[in-house]
Amino acid sequence: MNTFKNKFRNRKLSSIKENMKENQQYYELDAPKRAQNNSINNNQTDKSATKKVVLAEDNSLLLLLLKFRLQKEGYEILTATNGKEALELIQEHKPELVLTDIMMPFVSGLEIISHVRNKLKLETPIIIFSAAGQEEIVIKAFDLGATDFMSKPISPNELIIRVKKLLH
Repeated sequence: MNTFKNKFRNRKLSSIKENMKENQQYYELDAPKRAQNNSINNNQTDKSATKKVVLAEDNSLLLLLLKFRLQKEGYEILTATNGKEALELIQEHKPELVLTDIMMPFVSGLEIISHVRNKLKLETPIIIFSAAGQEEIVIKAFDLGATDFMSKPISPNELIIRVKKLLH
């Protein structure tokens, strides 16, 4: 019985070694092609990395989650934890997109929309976040010039789809 196990083990080991050699040859032969593909992928990421997004959210956990997910897609994220910081970032960096909560300290999301549209005269797309049950405020946001609305809790995957739709 031991000889059977040894033969089986030796066959298995030789099979594994052959697979390793084949994989090594494959990687050595295709190294230039993989390098070229990597540079193509990096260029695609660089194109969206030039797109700046201001993300204004006073909930730090949600802010970090959305920032991580958007950065993973290649966007440059500028974060603000209140409306005053968001306005400063928008004025300084002129982002391609603004994502903002409606209810924030110092300056509300509605005031951000109004400032971007009326004082800065920018047509930058603005996606607003709001807790359910604030229909009047959401309608006011659209009247002021919001581009899109998302109800909390926010799905990061849905947000990515909406961002790509607006920016690409």
